[in-house]
Amino acid sequence: MKASLASAIISCMDETSLLIARFRELSDRAYKRGHETMTGFLSLSEQNVFFDWLKKEGIEAETGKCRGSFFAFLGGHEESDRKILLFSPEPLDSARKAEIEKEAIACLLLTPKSIKYADRLTHRDYLGALMNLGYERKEFGDILTDGTLGYLFLAKPIAEDVKESLVRVKHTPISASLLPPGSCPFVFRFQEKRITLAHNRIDAIIKEAFDLSRRDSQEKIGKEEVFVDGRTIKDNSYRVKAGQRISVRGKGKFIYIGDEKETRKNRIATTIKIYC
Repeated sequence: MKASLASAIISCMDETSLLIARFRELSDRAYKRGHETMTGFLSLSEQNVFFDWLKKEGIEAETGKCRGSFFAFLGGHEESDRKILLFSPEPLDSARKAEIEKEAIACLLLTPKSIKYADRLTHRDYLGALMNLGYERKEFGDILTDGTLGYLFLAKPIAEDVKESLVRVKHTPISASLLPPGSCPFVFRFQEKRITLAHNRIDAIIKEAFDLSRRDSQEKIGKEEVFVDGRTIKDNSYRVKAGQRISVRGKGKFIYIGDEKETRKNRIATTIKIYC
C-alpha cells in the first residue's frame, strides 16, 4: 500500500516536472525565435502548475510576462475551464488574443439526427465518444451540453477530421457542423441557492454550496480540488469576494454573489448561482 502511494507521488512529480520543462521550452522558443508557441488544452490543475512555477521563479503572473516572452490563456469561450497557454514574443492585447484564438480553436456543434429518439447526452458521453476515436485529451477543451445539443471546443487542426469521424454519441446518431469562431450560442443555466454563513471563508462556502461536512470541505481544499477563478486554493481561510467563480472537482461550480445582509444572529445571508 505504502509502495503504491509512493509510486503515485513520484509519477505525479515526474508529470509536473515534464510540464514545467514544456512551459520553459515554449516560453524560451517564443522569446528567442520571435514567434508564438502554445500548449495543448490544459486542465485547471495543469494551469496551476504554471502559476506555481511562475511564483517559484519570482515572476508576478499579473504582469503577463514569462522569461522574456508574454503569455495568455485561450479557451474559445469566456467561461472555459480547459485552456491553451499561449506564449508570444510581443505583448498581447485583446484584439491579438482574439485573432490567435480564432486560428487555434474551433467549435463543433453536435446535433442529434432525430431529437425524438435521442438519448439525453452528458459531458461524459461526448468525452467517451472523442476518446474512442483515439484523440488525446489535450486536443480538445471544454464540452458544453444542454442534454440535447453539444458544443465541443477543439484544436483547429483536428476540427475537420472530428467533424467527419464523430457520427454517433452513445446510441445517438449525430450530425456535426463547425460554427464560426466566437459564435457559440450556448448559455449557461443556473440554480440560485440562499445560504447563511458565519464568515465568507472558502471552506464554509463550499460546505453550504454542496451540503458537505466541514471536514469534507477542508479535505477537498487539502487535496487541491478547489479553484477560485481558475486558481487552486490551498488555504481553508481564504476569503471569497463577490463575483468570484468557485469550482470543486467532482461536485460542480458556482458563482458567489457576495455578502448581501447580516442576520439577527450576526451571520451573513447571501446567494450563490450554481451551474446546472
